[in-house]
Amino acid sequence: MKVEIVGFYKNIDPNIKIEGTLHAYLVDYDIDIRGIVVMKREKGYFYKMPGRKTLDPETKEKVWYPHISFSNIEKTQDMIKSIKKEADEFLKKELTTSK
Repeated sequence: MKVEIVGFYKNIDPNIKIEGTLHAYLVDYDIDIRGIVVMKREKGYFYKMPGRKTLDPETKEKVWYPHISFSNIEKTQDMIKSIKKEADEFLKKELTTSK
């Protein structure tokens, strides 16, 4: 899946433990995804897709619902993998040149 990282928005609030958020564009589907949370980990970055936590009405357990996914789980996994790959490359350049 072809993905372009449009921008990275650095966190400026020291009380929030994230690096910032990403804006990704899914070229093949003409879809913009904004608000992908970027967190620094020991071995690179962790990306959390935009979504919402809530209680499942039947089980009363906490669940997370993504704001964007495909009906086909393989396509959703490909999207996430493609975003991670492009984001890693983008952030490597972005964060080393902005220091």
